[in-house]
Amino acid sequence: MKDVDSNWMIHWMKVTYDDQATNYDALVKALAKEGFYIEGEPEYLQ
Repeated sequence: MKDVDSNWMIHWMKVTYDDQATNYDALVKALAKEGFYIEGEPEYLQ
């Protein structure tokens, strides 16, 4: 991961990552393993 910005009050998180090193599914799996509930679909930014 390169950067994480979050707002716990509205349950929002923006994750910046290198798509050559990982992918969305791997991030969701890692967060779920740590007890985070993931909801919604990713929004990709350029």
